[in-house]
Amino acid sequence: MALDDDTAYSPARQRWTVVIVSFASFMVGLDVLVLMTALPTMRQELGAGPAELGWTINAYEIGFAALILTGAALGDRLGRRLLFVLGVGVFT
Repeated sequence: MALDDDTAYSPARQRWTVVIVSFASFMVGLDVLVLMTALPTMRQELGAGPAELGWTINAYEIGFAALILTGAALGDRLGRRLLFVLGVGVFT
């Protein structure tokens, strides 16, 4: 679907793009906040030390990075907009 230049760069379309991407960034930040908030409870309830908590953070980061790389590759093949909508839907 080709868009002409007037539609692709209209101020309303740019505003919606910023709002939607800001919402997605907020969701990622909230996800990280949940992990960081859970660390003290994990330390107390499971008796985890700093090394074990470090492993928890590393596992989260590696999984997140793998999903980002996979999503980028699939976005190139299937369409970025479609994959963005699917990703936000699955995350939600």
